[in-house]
Amino acid sequence: MLARRVLLATVPAILLSGAQASALQEDTAFWFRGTQLMEAPRAVRLGYAAGAHDMLSLLADIAAASPEDAAALVTEAVHCMRQKTAGSLGKFTDWAESVWRNRHSSAARLLLAQACR
Repeated sequence: MLARRVLLATVPAILLSGAQASALQEDTAFWFRGTQLMEAPRAVRLGYAAGAHDMLSLLADIAAASPEDAAALVTEAVHCMRQKTAGSLGKFTDWAESVWRNRHSSAARLLLAQACR
Protein backbone atom coordinates (compact mmCIF):
# COMPACT_ATOMS: atom_id res chain seq x y z
CA MET A 1 0.00 0.00 0.00
CA LEU A 2 2.82 2.42 0.84
CA ALA A 3 4.50 1.69 -2.50
CA ARG A 4 1.26 2.54 -4.31
CA ARG A 5 0.96 5.83 -2.38
CA VAL A 6 4.54 6.72 -3.27
CA LEU A 7 3.85 5.94 -6.94
CA LEU A 8 0.68 8.02 -6.89
CA ALA A 9 2.66 10.89 -5.44
CA THR A 10 5.34 10.61 -8.14
CA VAL A 11 3.05 10.27 -11.15
CA PRO A 12 2.52 14.04 -11.56
CA ALA A 13 6.27 14.61 -11.46
CA ILE A 14 6.81 11.92 -14.07
CA LEU A 15 4.07 13.28 -16.31
CA LEU A 16 5.01 16.92 -16.01
CA SER A 17 8.75 16.55 -16.44
CA GLY A 18 10.57 18.39 -19.20
CA ALA A 19 8.87 18.66 -22.57
CA GLN A 20 5.81 16.75 -21.42
CA ALA A 21 4.76 19.66 -19.20
CA SER A 22 3.94 21.94 -22.11
CA ALA A 23 2.23 19.16 -24.06
CA LEU A 24 -0.08 18.34 -21.16
CA GLN A 25 -0.90 21.97 -20.41
CA GLU A 26 -1.82 23.07 -23.93
CA ASP A 27 -5.58 22.89 -23.53
CA THR A 28 -7.09 22.85 -20.08
CA ALA A 29 -10.46 24.31 -21.08
CA PHE A 30 -12.45 21.32 -19.83
CA TRP A 31 -10.52 20.65 -16.62
CA PHE A 32 -12.49 21.41 -13.49
CA ARG A 33 -11.22 23.53 -10.65
CA GLY A 34 -12.03 22.27 -7.17
CA THR A 35 -14.42 25.16 -6.60
CA GLN A 36 -16.29 24.32 -9.83
CA LEU A 37 -16.71 20.70 -8.79
CA MET A 38 -17.97 21.71 -5.37
CA GLU A 39 -20.74 23.67 -7.11
CA ALA A 40 -21.69 20.65 -9.24
CA PRO A 41 -24.18 17.99 -8.10
CA ARG A 42 -22.74 15.21 -5.94
CA ALA A 43 -23.23 12.68 -8.76
CA VAL A 44 -20.85 14.73 -10.95
CA ARG A 45 -18.29 14.89 -8.12
CA LEU A 46 -18.56 11.15 -7.50
CA GLY A 47 -18.02 10.42 -11.19
CA TYR A 48 -15.09 12.79 -11.43
CA ALA A 49 -13.47 11.39 -8.30
CA ALA A 50 -13.94 7.80 -9.48
CA GLY A 51 -12.47 8.57 -12.91
CA ALA A 52 -9.53 10.45 -11.42
CA HIS A 53 -8.83 7.59 -9.02
CA ASP A 54 -9.04 4.95 -11.75
CA MET A 55 -6.76 6.88 -14.11
CA LEU A 56 -4.19 7.73 -11.41
CA SER A 57 -4.14 4.10 -10.29
CA LEU A 58 -3.55 2.98 -13.87
CA LEU A 59 -0.77 5.55 -14.33
CA ALA A 60 0.86 4.40 -11.09
CA ASP A 61 0.80 0.81 -12.39
CA ILE A 62 2.37 1.93 -15.68
CA ALA A 63 5.04 3.94 -13.88
CA ALA A 64 5.86 0.95 -11.66
CA ALA A 65 6.08 -1.46 -14.59
CA SER A 66 8.02 0.77 -16.96
CA PRO A 67 9.12 4.07 -15.43
CA GLU A 68 11.28 5.00 -18.41
CA ASP A 69 8.35 4.71 -20.83
CA ALA A 70 5.53 6.11 -18.68
CA ALA A 71 5.80 9.78 -19.64
CA ALA A 72 6.08 9.04 -23.38
CA LEU A 73 3.11 6.64 -23.29
CA VAL A 74 0.85 9.10 -21.49
CA THR A 75 1.95 12.06 -23.62
CA GLU A 76 1.22 10.10 -26.80
CA ALA A 77 -2.19 9.02 -25.50
CA VAL A 78 -3.12 12.61 -24.58
CA HIS A 79 -2.01 13.82 -28.03
CA CYS A 80 -4.07 11.13 -29.78
CA MET A 81 -7.16 11.84 -27.68
CA ARG A 82 -6.88 15.56 -28.45
CA GLN A 83 -6.66 14.83 -32.17
CA LYS A 84 -9.79 12.67 -32.01
CA THR A 85 -11.82 15.06 -29.89
CA ALA A 86 -10.48 18.51 -30.88
CA GLY A 87 -10.30 19.54 -27.23
CA SER A 88 -14.09 19.28 -26.84
CA LEU A 89 -15.39 17.63 -23.69
CA GLY A 90 -18.55 16.62 -25.54
CA LYS A 91 -16.55 14.93 -28.31
CA PHE A 92 -14.25 13.32 -25.73
CA THR A 93 -17.28 11.95 -23.87
CA ASP A 94 -18.81 10.64 -27.11
CA TRP A 95 -15.53 8.90 -27.95
CA ALA A 96 -15.14 7.51 -24.42
CA GLU A 97 -18.69 6.14 -24.46
CA SER A 98 -17.98 4.39 -27.77
CA VAL A 99 -14.87 2.82 -26.23
CA TRP A 100 -16.66 1.72 -23.05
CA ARG A 101 -19.75 0.32 -24.76
CA ASN A 102 -20.14 -3.45 -24.14
CA ARG A 103 -16.71 -3.78 -22.52
CA HIS A 104 -16.15 -5.00 -18.99
CA SER A 105 -12.54 -3.95 -18.45
CA SER A 106 -11.35 -0.95 -16.43
CA ALA A 107 -12.76 2.20 -18.04
CA ALA A 108 -9.42 4.02 -17.61
CA ARG A 109 -7.46 1.12 -19.12
CA LEU A 110 -9.82 0.99 -22.10
CA LEU A 111 -9.36 4.71 -22.83
CA LEU A 112 -5.59 4.49 -22.63
CA ALA A 113 -5.49 1.35 -24.79
CA GLN A 114 -7.76 2.86 -27.47
CA ALA A 115 -6.36 6.40 -27.46
CA CYS A 116 -4.15 5.98 -30.54
CA ARG A 117 -6.18 3.36 -32.43
